[in-house]
Amino acid sequence: MKKKISAILSAFAAVCLCAQQFGNFEIDGGELSLGTTPVRFTYFDANWNIKSFGNIASHAERFPKTEKGKSYSTEASITVNGKNAGTLFQKFSFPSADSCRFESSFKPSGEEKFNEIAYSFSFPIKGSELSLNGAVINLESSKKVQTVFRVDRISVTTPQGLAKFTGNMEVLLQDGRLFGSQHFSLRFKPKDSDGVLKWNMGISYEKVKGITAALPEPSDLGIPALPAGWIKLGGVDFNFSRPAGKGLVAEGGKEKNIALKGGGRHLYIIGAFDTGSALPDGDCAEVEAVFANGKTQTVKIPAGTSGPMRHSKSSDAPNTVWTSKVGAKTYNLFITKVDFDYPDLKSATIKNLSKSDWKIAAASLYPVSVPVERLKGAFITHSKDYAPFEPSKTIAKGSALDFSWLIDAPAGKYGFAYAKDGEIFFENNPGKPARFYGNNLCFQANYPDKENADKLADLFAATGYNILRIHHYDDPLIDKSSPDWLSFDAEKLDRLDYLVAAMKKRGVYITTDLFVSRRLAKDAVEEGLGWDGQMHSNKAAFFVSQKASDNFRAFAKKLLEHVNPYTGLAWKDEPALVSLSLVNENTIFGIYSAMRPHFEKLFKEWLAKNSLTLTSDSENTNSLRRRFLAELYGKFFDEQKEFLRSLGVRAMLTDQNHWTGYYVTLTRKDYDIIDTHAYFGHPSFIEKKWQLPAKMKTESAISKYGGCIELSNSQIAGKPFSVTEWNYVNNNDHSAEGAFLMGAYGALHKWDLLCRFAYSHGEINFGKPVGTIGYFDTASNPVAALSERAGVLFFLRGDVRASDFSIPVLLPEDYPTRKNSESYASLLKRAGLYAATEIELNPTPSGFKIPAKAPFAIAAEKAVLEQNKFDKPVILDSVSEFPKLQKLTSGKIDAKNEVYESSTSEMVLDRKNETWKLVTARSEAFIAPAGHSFKGDFANLKNSRGWSSTLIASIDKNPLKESSRILILHLSDVKNTNMRFDDPEMTILRAYGTLPHLARRAESVVTFNDSREGWKLYALKQDGSRGEEVAFERANGKASAKLSTLRGKSAVFAYELVKE
Repeated sequence: MKKKISAILSAFAAVCLCAQQFGNFEIDGGELSLGTTPVRFTYFDANWNIKSFGNIASHAERFPKTEKGKSYSTEASITVNGKNAGTLFQKFSFPSADSCRFESSFKPSGEEKFNEIAYSFSFPIKGSELSLNGAVINLESSKKVQTVFRVDRISVTTPQGLAKFTGNMEVLLQDGRLFGSQHFSLRFKPKDSDGVLKWNMGISYEKVKGITAALPEPSDLGIPALPAGWIKLGGVDFNFSRPAGKGLVAEGGKEKNIALKGGGRHLYIIGAFDTGSALPDGDCAEVEAVFANGKTQTVKIPAGTSGPMRHSKSSDAPNTVWTSKVGAKTYNLFITKVDFDYPDLKSATIKNLSKSDWKIAAASLYPVSVPVERLKGAFITHSKDYAPFEPSKTIAKGSALDFSWLIDAPAGKYGFAYAKDGEIFFENNPGKPARFYGNNLCFQANYPDKENADKLADLFAATGYNILRIHHYDDPLIDKSSPDWLSFDAEKLDRLDYLVAAMKKRGVYITTDLFVSRRLAKDAVEEGLGWDGQMHSNKAAFFVSQKASDNFRAFAKKLLEHVNPYTGLAWKDEPALVSLSLVNENTIFGIYSAMRPHFEKLFKEWLAKNSLTLTSDSENTNSLRRRFLAELYGKFFDEQKEFLRSLGVRAMLTDQNHWTGYYVTLTRKDYDIIDTHAYFGHPSFIEKKWQLPAKMKTESAISKYGGCIELSNSQIAGKPFSVTEWNYVNNNDHSAEGAFLMGAYGALHKWDLLCRFAYSHGEINFGKPVGTIGYFDTASNPVAALSERAGVLFFLRGDVRASDFSIPVLLPEDYPTRKNSESYASLLKRAGLYAATEIELNPTPSGFKIPAKAPFAIAAEKAVLEQNKFDKPVILDSVSEFPKLQKLTSGKIDAKNEVYESSTSEMVLDRKNETWKLVTARSEAFIAPAGHSFKGDFANLKNSRGWSSTLIASIDKNPLKESSRILILHLSDVKNTNMRFDDPEMTILRAYGTLPHLARRAESVVTFNDSREGWKLYALKQDGSRGEEVAFERANGKASAKLSTLRGKSAVFAYELVKE
């Protein structure tokens, strides 16, 4: 099963990940990386402010383009200080795993002045070597260098690898110490060709490899909770014992030999001296080395380069690499770096000069000098910043965390849901729009036994969820012994039926897809179509294979006509079934490539039938292919819709729930409800898909315009809108912000259905402890689970107002017939932070009418502006129009400082400072790093330590100022014990770690706008029941309290403020 899940997720990853591997290189978001160091497009504005690609670039609509393993190209518009600065084109070609041909051009618009535009490559001064045309530059002594060189060869050796640049290059070498940095940078200057800036050079990159030591006579080190196995720290590989806890013990006053042979002049030892006191001054050890050339060398090890194992004050030492608290004891490991004069080591003897045993967990030789600080901070362990705790799988009934009071049970009580005027209504309650907020279950999580199904349904209701998306259920449901793989496993079907009934009873509705990841029988597709039986190929086959289409219908008919014995209704007659997607993530513009040769054959036939001819213009070909695919898709959807309606299915129908953009939006116009998926911080995988190591996003989504909320080019006027998969992926310290942002902006945009991905991918068993956190699952991440209360209150309860108007986006239905290279939703993602946006369709560019309530509109293409005379302002969906957008929003958008206030005045997103504030009558919320303060109408907040998301909300239906019961969420982050990263910045995840969970410390002070006399504040336990009372401090007629995620021996993320 594990293997199967991996294969399915691999297919999913192929369409989700922005980072791509090309041999030793990686391209992430349009930037080429050598190891973790990018060759970065860098823009210096008129004031010498530095702007980098990731913050100023918006990809053009048909970009990026990738030829797997061979090339990557992109075109992007560059926006600086709210103005269109120009257009950038980049192409990376990869003739081999370690070589790249790089070509780039930038055409300035003339609208924004600049001082310099270049590509930059920065590397640490310590541990790096640089040569220009073969001449070695001494980085340590080359202080205050800021010199331009003309060279054709540059070589940079860093702790991660050897990079070489070749070509006719003009490059500025700059010492970062001039500006307080410990890095050198190469700034590659362009050649000016008739006003177009151009770069052309070769880049090669070889990864550095070291040699790990096999420690002799392994002994028990007596250090609890040590990591085990292979670990990479700062690019250096170490091999800890497996099972954990063993290593080399060099007893006080004695010596030990280490088996190290080979190249490498730098020895790294991870260990500690077994004492609880600081080491005395002087040398604590020495290493005697014998080299292959017959030379010998003795290197002294000063006490300051190692450290005491059980001395808590040494946990903050610069060379501390691992710290863990067990009870009242603290254990430390330190990195000791030993530099030799010669590379070819033959033998090494460690002499312990101290009285304490030197306990060594791992050691490695490395050819490049890596500063010890690069190895620090890669482990997450019990420390002053993290403490262990045990999450709860259940919520105490009636507690402040029990949101079941929000749910209108049972589901289906008002009859079937239907779409009208862009909202969802129930047939027996037509005057009240319905909204849905919930989560996904995947694979075996859809098949709990009855006891666990009831507990799961209780938990969903207690969270405030009123919808469940049943996902990846179809393959486990099939009885694989049946010849056509269309018979159901009776036990699985019964469990699924019971789960649906249990959810329905508690007011939780259902949505699902009719095909997700079900494998097809070998004869399910005609021969000769190029079908390979893989998931993407299955989805593509439904468009072009009659047998595959018949298979789809057979499964759908069998499921939908099946009568659930626990409800007495066939699935098709179940009013709790809100919507059905035909096929999960089957957007034809991408999925067709799984059977490309056959689709291309059909494309040529279509061209001939329609008397169309291809030209040498690639955009002409792409445009015609999109038209062909859109027609093919439309035929598929119409046929399946007719079939499902003939069965008596009344649920709203949708499809193609992946990708955003104008082209795919046009193919969705006939759905009952629009659906899509969105992720912020989705992991990318460096070596193998869905296997570690993984590259993680570490920044807040606020710095990226809110992350998943960038869906403004997908919502069609008059159609309900759903996002059945969204997540701000775990292992980003800021993932708790996801529910806050999705719930709030979903409400502003008048979205109708939100489902986080996912509650669980595995077995549901409330008798087992909560498992280790992964990327997605709410079940194993208590902070994510708690944050859902914010989403529920903002979105379901309606604490956040919908904008009073929608900004129409004028999109002609014949848009695909013209060349359109405007940047992909570049302006819309900014406008969407101000107000709701909706796509208005018209057959051609001419004849658009702007809705009466709309103050202005946005045109999807220039033809709309050219062929209409409007009585209201209309601007183009292009970042060049950003200054106009600021004026049209009456200053609520500050283009220069990138501060976005909603049209309702309830929310303010400050992109540069990475802060977000929400103030409504029933809820106030604040997201920020340490050092920021907020003022609300009910309370003020100051973040004193660590990043956090904070919610203050009434939970008795009254406004905050009139409420007698208030919930406070104070959310930081959760990691696993011994979760480890390759770098201190925690961008490369190397190991998931183990239980227990660790809560990150965050501290804030909340000050209420009155004295709160007669009120009490309780820290809540993990299940929501009351714990200790938290004392108020009162001054100047106001009460304040300290919120800390670590209180004594407990992790506290929630508080109850109650009038007693």
